[in-house]
Amino acid sequence: MVSLIIVLTFFWMIVILYPASVLILSIIAHLQKKIGHKGADEAAERLRCIRIDARKDHLKDALFKVLVAVVFFILSPSLVLYFFMQSNGF
Repeated sequence: MVSLIIVLTFFWMIVILYPASVLILSIIAHLQKKIGHKGADEAAERLRCIRIDARKDHLKDALFKVLVAVVFFILSPSLVLYFFMQSNGF
């Protein structure tokens, strides 16, 4: 039963944390594109935008791996242990 609760808590936290983190990364990348626009030639600007998008994709992949590890091995068991201790009066 506890393992089922850990897995459900894991999926719930990933559903909340990952989209919020990706939204923040997307906003930062959008601001980098807007603020960094220097009015240079079209090809240089396009290359800079491609590099920003590639960096954002790399960060999203790394973020997902880190979030899965942290949520599954640290946050979910801690949360389940906390509620278990609260329900038993510890």
